[in-house]
Amino acid sequence: MTVRKRRHRETLYEPMTWRRGVAYLTAAAIVFLALYVGFLSYSASQTGYTWREMDWNSSGHTSPFEFLRSNGIGRRGVEHGGRACTEYFEIRSRRPLRVDC
Repeated sequence: MTVRKRRHRETLYEPMTWRRGVAYLTAAAIVFLALYVGFLSYSASQTGYTWREMDWNSSGHTSPFEFLRSNGIGRRGVEHGGRACTEYFEIRSRRPLRVDC
């Protein structure tokens, strides 16, 4: 009759192993990424743009990346050819994206 050794459960108080370290780093990266995307989503939803306005490349539909990008887009009133229009621009570079009249 052979006696098998029972494997003991790992606890948080045991020395760090390579596998556990990789698992902790992976979990931390996933949590950080989820929090960052959540923050971007919340700040993008607070900009006040409609889904039609957030179509920054004028493709006909708003992608999730355009939605997340909307927190870096500003709007201002401009005059083009005697008409009052709205210009959308990148806040960092002040580069105009499009003008709606």
